[in-house]
Amino acid sequence: MRFESRAHSGFEPARHVKPWTDGAAGCMAALQYHRSKGAGNRRTPVGIASMFLDFESLRPTSRPNQFLVAPKGLTQAAPHEESPMFAVAVERLCNAFAAMIESQPRVDIRLRSEDSRRWELVQRSRLFRFADDVSVRFIDNGNGNGTATLAIYSRSRLGYGDLGVNRRRVQRWLALLQAELAPRQGNAADLSGSRAWPSP
Repeated sequence: MRFESRAHSGFEPARHVKPWTDGAAGCMAALQYHRSKGAGNRRTPVGIASMFLDFESLRPTSRPNQFLVAPKGLTQAAPHEESPMFAVAVERLCNAFAAMIESQPRVDIRLRSEDSRRWELVQRSRLFRFADDVSVRFIDNGNGNGTATLAIYSRSRLGYGDLGVNRRRVQRWLALLQAELAPRQGNAADLSGSRAWPSP
């Protein structure tokens, strides 16, 4: 399977996500590739830290074909919206995201860290198969109260505008994630400082 370097329109990281290269690291990554069960999603290697997006280094451009949700102060640029807080442990949040993403169409899981806290995904459009890159990072608040949050950065590889596709994707995934957590946390997701996410 060929892996393409990411052309980051919108917010650009100081350190770009790198493609697989030849050599030992590439061989190890290729050996770890496997297909996920259900939904036709494909997973690729875990544990290659340099290939994950560095949220702290995001820098804005004027292109509107991207959407960033992140905790306040995580990124150099102010996010389009601040992340909601979830009243669950970060492990539970990661597991709920994994369950949710299996139901999403045309999603390739390109990278997933060993602790499941960092993801690199690609979702393609239904008709023309245009690729949008999505980076996700889960964050333990570290305050001992069992809460967690996340950062999601969705951007188009091509074009200038996106007709709101990236915004709708992120908001839909957050709504589905909250629905996935609802049986265990009820209405405990703290959305203070953020508007309620619309239903998908």
